[in-house]
Amino acid sequence: MVDLMNFCKINEILEQHKIWLCSGGKNGVKADLRYANLNRADLKGANLDFADLSDANLESTDLRDANLNCADLSDANLGEAFLTDAHLCYVSLRNANLHDVDLRRADLSHADLRGADLRYADLSGANLHSAYPMEANLSEADLRGADLSDADLTGVNLRGADLRDANLAGANLRGADLRDADLKNVDLPESTFIISGEEYFISISGDYVRAGCQAHSVSKWRQFNKQDILEMDGKKLLKFYPRLLDLIDFYYGQDVNTLNGGKIDNKTIIERLLRGNWFTACKTAQEVDLILQSCENAGIKWVTHEKATEFKPYGQYPIYIFNENDDHTLHYYSSINGKKYSKEEYEFAAEYHEKRGYEDITDWYFNKIKNK
Repeated sequence: MVDLMNFCKINEILEQHKIWLCSGGKNGVKADLRYANLNRADLKGANLDFADLSDANLESTDLRDANLNCADLSDANLGEAFLTDAHLCYVSLRNANLHDVDLRRADLSHADLRGADLRYADLSGANLHSAYPMEANLSEADLRGADLSDADLTGVNLRGADLRDANLAGANLRGADLRDADLKNVDLPESTFIISGEEYFISISGDYVRAGCQAHSVSKWRQFNKQDILEMDGKKLLKFYPRLLDLIDFYYGQDVNTLNGGKIDNKTIIERLLRGNWFTACKTAQEVDLILQSCENAGIKWVTHEKATEFKPYGQYPIYIFNENDDHTLHYYSSINGKKYSKEEYEFAAEYHEKRGYEDITDWYFNKIKNK
């Protein structure tokens, strides 16, 4: 165990470690800083690749631009530490305390973050490609523009996290908690859907469905009995349960093992929505939910400035939702005279929009969602 007060000892360890690295392990001594008290130490730019810092106290330590590739920082205390632009490729941060840590633009690719506490951490612009933060706590973390592609986010707590412009392509979000997260312009993984505007926050990823704080596989949700549901969240969830099953049926179909929707290219859909001059004819509430969620992901609001999912159109189906290229705002109209559209009226409405220069993307959009 190294004491912070003994700076000569620390500098000697760092110097011997540098020799060890440069000689390929033939000379010098690999840094052993297990249980070291390095609270508030200035280690800016230090080369600690492969060093053992497990259980070390690095609270408020300055590690900006430091090299910690392949280092062992498991169970270490890095609360409020400064790791801006640090190199942490393949680092082990299992069960580490990273509360309020500054990891802006840090390279955490392939990092092991299992069980780490990253609450309120600043990871904006960080590279977490292929990272492994399974069961980590990233609630309220700043992940703006972060690269989380191919990261294993199974069961990760991302509640309230800022994920604007983040790249989650290929990430595993099975059971992840995205409640209250800011997902504007985020590139979500394939087969992932976020449904807002319901009694509970709903997220779908692969074969997993989250409703509020409960996350289970599709088959599990369909097998629960009345008592199971009551024990989860009482009568509130019991009342919502039929609606949840309807949503599951819509997205997954009747096959409990196969996502009815398969793969979805979110980027392609968002790009088309942002080009404007389109309309969709939604025949059900579920279809309205889908297009409005896609619009929210694209940052398109209603002409009244409300978020896409904050307002649900009313009237008889089909409900026409359209986006004008000049102002990028949503509009809608539907029959409100108490009668359904006839086939002729439906065709006339579609023709009317097309003549005004709008493209009917109804079939394209819903087929894209369903991967047909």
